[in-house]
Amino acid sequence: SIENPSGIILSNSVTVTNALELVSGNINTGTDTLKLGVNNSNVGSLIRNPNSSSGTITGWFARWISSLAPSAYLYPLSYSGRYRAVNLAFTKAAENAGYILLHYSPLDPGKNGLPISDDDYRVFDTGRDGYWMMQSANMSGTYNIEVSADDFSGLGNYTNLRLLYRESVFDSWTTSGKHSSGVISQSGHVVCRTDVTNTSGQFGIGEADNEQTIET
Repeated sequence: SIENPSGIILSNSVTVTNALELVSGNINTGTDTLKLGVNNSNVGSLIRNPNSSSGTITGWFARWISSLAPSAYLYPLSYSGRYRAVNLAFTKAAENAGYILLHYSPLDPGKNGLPISDDDYRVFDTGRDGYWMMQSANMSGTYNIEVSADDFSGLGNYTNLRLLYRESVFDSWTTSGKHSSGVISQSGHVVCRTDVTNTSGQFGIGEADNEQTIET
């Protein structure tokens, strides 16, 4: 149980085998990793007040994804006081069990590859505040993803945000899965996609409009 209003900084990587309860204060993993769960028999549980601004993780956070049954996994990430949570909801049991690691990077994701089409919309810009990095090893499955995109700078229209995907910083932005409507407000926006299968790569916030023409 983490109950320290001043927060804690890890000095080495830590694995929590049972329950991780985030009561107060935030965890900064530094260059290390916080892991929750160890195998299919013990995936670990995360306990956190959803209405609290505390109880978040800055840095790499790994959760064991079970191959026994579909489930949802919250990653309560944050950076510099802004909530950057990710929720992965597997629509069926993962084909291969294992860890999925997530980390929010506060670097400008750039606009390489844009504009692109996403359904009837043209994605032409990205939120400049950062992007999410995902890693896994031999883990596969299909999931719906929700990310918290509050107060991203460089965006003009919060009603048309899209979640973008690329394999690495050297690759162009594209999309994975299908867009799904989220919460629409600058102070509490959640961007969603369904039927995503990538378990490694990077996710960023894109701004779209309904102009279908893509200039080349």
